[in-house]
Amino acid sequence: MLIEQKVAEQMDRYRWLNARIRILETYSIGSGVLLHTIFEDDRLQELHEKLKGQPSYMYLSPREQELEMTAHINLERYPIGIYAQGREIEAITTPPEKEDPQGHRDVIELKRRIQRVVEARTGGVVRSGTIEEVIDRIAELQELQAERANLDNVLDEVSDLKPEYTVLLKLRYAERRQVAEVVRRMNISRKTYDRYRERAVDEYAKLAGLTHS
Repeated sequence: MLIEQKVAEQMDRYRWLNARIRILETYSIGSGVLLHTIFEDDRLQELHEKLKGQPSYMYLSPREQELEMTAHINLERYPIGIYAQGREIEAITTPPEKEDPQGHRDVIELKRRIQRVVEARTGGVVRSGTIEEVIDRIAELQELQAERANLDNVLDEVSDLKPEYTVLLKLRYAERRQVAEVVRRMNISRKTYDRYRERAVDEYAKLAGLTHS
């Protein structure tokens, strides 16, 4: 039951990832342009990767610095994205001052270049008001898509063993369908469902590293 609960939690996370990604992708940047449109810009991706390569204290806001530092100190599982950190952290500490004038200039220039790319795609209008908001959403979208891709890889491997296993996992745990509905939609007997469920959970857990057996 413990392994099944772990699998269920990952599938629940998978459902949430899909929902959050859809919301981020349809975030309006300005002039009718959505985030997923500019997100596909190769130049923007390149600039954002460079920005992420800078020490975090250079490009995060003071509030985000606090969240990041506290997350590293207090959380066993470091959450993805500033939003996730904000939900999980209550006690906030302030990081020490750091100085790197050249690094700060590099970050400022990278932000300016990102802003120029975004404005070129939106006709010069950025609805959010600050380019930092756009950058933050791009970062979250990238991180969540990467996390979802990892879960998709596990599900694909399970599907290679037997496609019905992945269908069952998604219906029962990601979509939270009742057993009777899963049985009906898969057109199988309850006995077959029980057999598939046990095998699907076992194979997923092994491939996802949730069990050593």
